[in-house]
Amino acid sequence: MSIRIVLTDRTMSSFPVSIGTGLMLESLFNPTQARYDDKREIPKKIKLDDYGYHVYNIYTLARNILSATPSKEKNDLLKDHYFLDILFDEMFVLESLYATTKCDIVFFLPDYTKVCQALNNGKEYTQTKDYQLYGTMLALFKKVTFSKDLTLIRDTFTLPKFDKKTLITTNYPTDLLNKVGNLALMESHTGKLKERSEWYTKYHKLGSKPMYLLPFMEELLYILGEGNLIYPVTLSLRYLLLAIAEKEHWTTRTTHDKIIHDFKKNSLELYNLIIGYKKVY
Repeated sequence: MSIRIVLTDRTMSSFPVSIGTGLMLESLFNPTQARYDDKREIPKKIKLDDYGYHVYNIYTLARNILSATPSKEKNDLLKDHYFLDILFDEMFVLESLYATTKCDIVFFLPDYTKVCQALNNGKEYTQTKDYQLYGTMLALFKKVTFSKDLTLIRDTFTLPKFDKKTLITTNYPTDLLNKVGNLALMESHTGKLKERSEWYTKYHKLGSKPMYLLPFMEELLYILGEGNLIYPVTLSLRYLLLAIAEKEHWTTRTTHDKIIHDFKKNSLELYNLIIGYKKVY
């Protein structure tokens, strides 16, 4: 089977976009074509006009295209020029949907090189397939010219401070570290809206330990990792972090200053670890 046929026959739902993106759109718009699973319970509908912007990470759109195909050789799909045609088509489908709303669509194409260097500094790790896939996509997209008709932020890992409530769809939790104002995560695949109090779900899981105690911040992401671009520190230190969180009664609203204080009080190793690297956000 040719790559073109594999990409054309990718799984979709409700909209002429790959299923991961389509399932998310089901929480925002009325379907324009058949649903993949009409028995699936759609999460609570989101009123888009309550938001000024919806930021889409282009890597996430690309990953959703790749994951919607049965091919195991994802890099081969990326090498075919038809992949970019599919990606551009999906971006313009999205733009047309938002043209009927008060919410502006923004496409984001970050370069995480500095982020990965800083937040993986001092760790021992073997690159995951997700990390390698990001590197392949980064090299591809550096050569690509995107339409000037699209609102695009590229070649940086930071977003501007938006003046209105903002949604973001991304599979890279580091994007949530951006200081953009009132930001909420709109998950692809699930179509769930997650406010800051639920971003602890984006840390690398640690068995069945209670991650809901943890606020989402750069220092904790450095320690725990996120199973994608940012690798965790040793298991013993991660268990120690959670023990401190339980002892000191952390919540998702616990402040940065208290966390630093509690580390210094309970573990100089963790304290020295998080003050020993340069923050990037």
